[in-house]
Amino acid sequence: MKSAVLVAIDDGFAWQKAAAFDPDSDAGTQEVMFPSQVGAGSNLATLSGAAAGNVYETAGKTFTVNPSMDAMDTRFDEYPYSDMNRVLVYHALTLLGLQGREVHLATSLPPGA
Repeated sequence: MKSAVLVAIDDGFAWQKAAAFDPDSDAGTQEVMFPSQVGAGSNLATLSGAAAGNVYETAGKTFTVNPSMDAMDTRFDEYPYSDMNRVLVYHALTLLGLQGREVHLATSLPPGA
């Protein structure tokens, strides 16, 4: 059985920064950093019109994470408990390749209630 991956996330209003340590891997610490650019809806599409990557759904709402789009402002009092924050945290975990893995997460903001 694999051990839980240790993850730390700094979810800033401009950038998301994350680091992960997998005790079962010799790879050391993995790190990712990306702009906190999230928009409502599915804003990416393939040439055929199908939704493309970085599209997430939470609490019945769809969001797209894309650094080249006009993003929603993350500077509001409820942001730490918002669907937007939850999506950005999950996107960081996805970039780290941790889908389906148990993680122990420490974050500068709670990822949602």
